[in-house]
Amino acid sequence: MTSRNVTHRMIEAFRAAMLHNGISAGAEALGITQPAMSRLIADLQKSMGILLFAKNGRTIKPTEEAHALMAKVQQSFLGLEQIVDFSGQLRKQKLGQLSISAIPSIGHSILPVVIRQLREKFPDVFISLRVASYVDVARHVRTRQADIGLTADTLSLGDLESVAEFSSECVCIGTERWLDPRAGHIHIGEFANKPFIASSGTFQTRLNAWLGANGVQVDAMIEASLFQSISDLCLERVMNLFRSPGQAQPWAT
Repeated sequence: MTSRNVTHRMIEAFRAAMLHNGISAGAEALGITQPAMSRLIADLQKSMGILLFAKNGRTIKPTEEAHALMAKVQQSFLGLEQIVDFSGQLRKQKLGQLSISAIPSIGHSILPVVIRQLREKFPDVFISLRVASYVDVARHVRTRQADIGLTADTLSLGDLESVAEFSSECVCIGTERWLDPRAGHIHIGEFANKPFIASSGTFQTRLNAWLGANGVQVDAMIEASLFQSISDLCLERVMNLFRSPGQAQPWAT
């Protein structure tokens, strides 16, 4: 049976001593005297009935029990920090909140400028941005994890509603070995019988239909869900590992 209860101040002193590698440094971090710090540590050891710090020459070292206790203490303080963060989010929600989910090609290029403009016009609104795949963007909106989603494909998932659409030119990605950097465009016939890095989902289905309508078939050697991944794979020249007669060029759209 312990002689007295363990207090939050004792735990705080113990944590400071562990984080700052010593009683003196821990006391300085807490803004208390070393004798006061030592009393708190001594009271904690007495209350718990275990030795937390042992003398090692002229220094004091934490015991194995101290390290085990520290792991639990850190979990507790992490929970407190999460509560503080959450309370801050609740406070900001009273001022207004906008959550956005977007695919990487939009989230990393267009949205930083858009969010800056929103902040200038609505400085009291808390804005959160989540960058995800096009499927996850739709899921975030459908499950109300996001107020608005920005994606690059037409999706039909339940009660989702498209409020605006915009179009953009398709970009062909390849290394200088296979693409002329001076060329302003690529003729559709140049895709025929070439190794291809495809995207997953309905975008690729519509692309294949458009190529097929023009008599072109592509050899999809790799598939990726994000256009950023497709670009990185292409620039890493991974398609050079998949060679067959007449098929030696990496392409992606």
